[in-house]
Amino acid sequence: MLGKIQQGVFGFVSCGKFSNISLNLGGFMAKETLEVKIKRVRFWTLILSALYFALAAWLKSDGLIFDKIKTYELLKDTLTLTAAFLAPVAAFVLYSEWRVSHRLIKNEQLIEDLHIDIRDINYKLSMLVFNLSYQVNQDDENVMLPYKADLKNLDDKHFRVLSEIERNKSNFDNQIFFNKAKEYMSACYSLIKDVEEFIKCNSEYNKNRTAETLGKRLNAYNKFNESRIDFELKSYESVVAIRVAADKYFI
Repeated sequence: MLGKIQQGVFGFVSCGKFSNISLNLGGFMAKETLEVKIKRVRFWTLILSALYFALAAWLKSDGLIFDKIKTYELLKDTLTLTAAFLAPVAAFVLYSEWRVSHRLIKNEQLIEDLHIDIRDINYKLSMLVFNLSYQVNQDDENVMLPYKADLKNLDDKHFRVLSEIERNKSNFDNQIFFNKAKEYMSACYSLIKDVEEFIKCNSEYNKNRTAETLGKRLNAYNKFNESRIDFELKSYESVVAIRVAADKYFI
């Protein structure tokens, strides 16, 4: 009898039924502490052990006659069954807890890295557009070269961070951080392109000073300036909202 029950226990665990139950409760189990999970395993272990002892005692009993040898054998079988059941189940619970904790820590680091990158883009882009808007030597190409280089670096980093956001977004149930980050990055992209267009039109005007190139330069500057002002008014609020959303992921 013990052998059949042991086979059933090992088969139950090895075939993945216990695993599937835990995974089906994943949204709930993930919020529980290891202590709660251990208490649940201990509770069900005691219940199963008691049921086995009661059933086996009933099957082996000779009425009301107490047999010390049968009772001893029954207790020994019960303890053996309990150990056989508890070992794989406890290992599974501990492994599941490690896996969840590892994933949470990994996700926390990902969110923090993305937030740092977004803050860095915000700071560098804000400084670039501020300095460019008040640059009095915009007709000097040598003065404008650093702006072009900085803008190219910002554009490259923007693309990399946005790609990371899109790549990891689907791995999270709570996507508030990613939605806010993507919205903010879209605003950054629009400003980067307006700055890029102004620098391009400004360079064309410096090379060929005509009424047409001057008109393009003025239009590009006006659009860049409007985007800059709108960005400066909204960027602080957006970055704070992203920080608040990021905090939700931290352990």
